Amino acid sequence: MGRLVKISHPHHLDKINNVSKLLLTYKNILIEMYHKGYVEKIDGVCLPIRWCLTRNSFVIDREEKNYIKGIDFTNIESAFLNRQALLEGGNLLLKNINTEEFIKFSEQFNLMKNENRFLFFEYVNKKTNIVKYDSEKIFLVGLYQKKKDYIPLETSSLFIKNYSRKFSFISDINSGKLKTSYHDIYNDFIELLKKEKLNILINDNHVNLNLNNFIKNNRSFNNFYKIKNKKIKD
Repeated sequence: MGRLVKISHPHHLDKINNVSKLLLTYKNILIEMYHKGYVEKIDGVCLPIRWCLTRNSFVIDREEKNYIKGIDFTNIESAFLNRQALLEGGNLLLKNINTEEFIKFSEQFNLMKNENRFLFFEYVNKKTNIVKYDSEKIFLVGLYQKKKDYIPLETSSLFIKNYSRKFSFISDINSGKLKTSYHDIYNDFIELLKKEKLNILINDNHVNLNLNNFIKNNRSFNNFYKIKNKKIKD
């Protein structure tokens, strides 16, 4: 999903340039999760779909340069050649999105009138990237509008659940609010960090990191320690 929709981790942001700012950001995230809730980020392959007026059906559109009109059953084998997860997920998705019931339900979001409006799905099959899931699943991530970038229109847990409750091929995403005090979670997190000692390899050099010292001295990030612009596999 990172290739199509920009995803940043806190340490990727330019304004977060030292340990204090990073930890404050994590604390604020916990506060938001406690008060407003959260939706899990799925670690799979991204399969955006849109309505194709010329084909009068939903197609998969990952901005593949040789498939600007979209991907359907007629060209999926060539489009996702040697990309097994995309091929499996794409076939499973295409079997379910062009039913009369799914099309009719999706009309309320103006998908059939606007080819730049997308539903983003994520496909996993046990361990697709890093996170291991118990089985093959498709998750709905949200509704997006394509302009220069993809702009989220609706990504709430309610929107996602309205689809997953109606269509069995869409799995429920883990969502909710923190029930434990965010103060306790944050303090436990800090105590665990203080105990960590790492030996990592950066540019063929072994670097020993004592995270307690990083926290205590409010260590500033620099190009040597900061992992920046790391590609998120999608």
